Amino acid sequence: LKPGVTAKEKFRGVNDRLRTLQKKLRRYIPKKAENPQERWYILAHRSGGSIFGAATAYLKDIDKKIMSFKTEDAAKKEADRINKKTRSANVWYTVTDMPPSYGGIAENPDWHPSGSSDIAPGYFINIYGAPKLMIGYEFLQYDRPKWDRKLSHLHPHYKLIVLHGKKKQAFDYWGSRSDYDIGKKTLSEIELIEAFIMVLEDIGASKMTLKEFSLEYGYPTKAAGKKVWNACKKVHEKWKKLNYRKSLNNLIDNIRDHYDI
Repeated sequence: LKPGVTAKEKFRGVNDRLRTLQKKLRRYIPKKAENPQERWYILAHRSGGSIFGAATAYLKDIDKKIMSFKTEDAAKKEADRINKKTRSANVWYTVTDMPPSYGGIAENPDWHPSGSSDIAPGYFINIYGAPKLMIGYEFLQYDRPKWDRKLSHLHPHYKLIVLHGKKKQAFDYWGSRSDYDIGKKTLSEIELIEAFIMVLEDIGASKMTLKEFSLEYGYPTKAAGKKVWNACKKVHEKWKKLNYRKSLNNLIDNIRDHYDI
């Protein structure tokens, strides 16, 4: 220390010089990024069930600029509107408060929601209104339907696969004779959804008595309808193993409303 300068004064001078240096350096320090809570964004998701593969991207406007919203409610309202308009199990929209500049989901400017004709075997799509349910299929062979082996013509035979969480069950699904005539071995998204609805309706039918079932589906006698009724009961037993406990009627209504079928 210099004569007449106290330790306190010495450190005060050091602090002053540090503050001056900090002010000079501040101009070279990037400004603090905007708080991600101040803006909300919409993410467009494409499932692996699409022939284009899975993808996620920030939703853009017509000028290819990422859309942003001041509030979460505004973003959710727009996402809900697009979900209802899109009506696709392969494409859906959610909201996020993480902007692209924060290194979140990689931006893909070339991606846009796109419909597909058929879904490749082995891919799965989500069920609208039931996020833990997924469905896919496999083509087995051309064969005569189990309910009538005497038929001379063949039908495409598929295995409809339903996933619920970690549980998995397979159900038979048969295409039409015309599908066989054109060599069809794949299902479109709507065809896959309709096959799933048929499984759900078989489950509902299994809850009827044999008499009710025969009258409802036009069998002249209980004996005539018993074989199909028993087949519906087997479908129901498989479904129980998936441990899906919500209303099947509501599930069917939601799917039909979403796909307008």
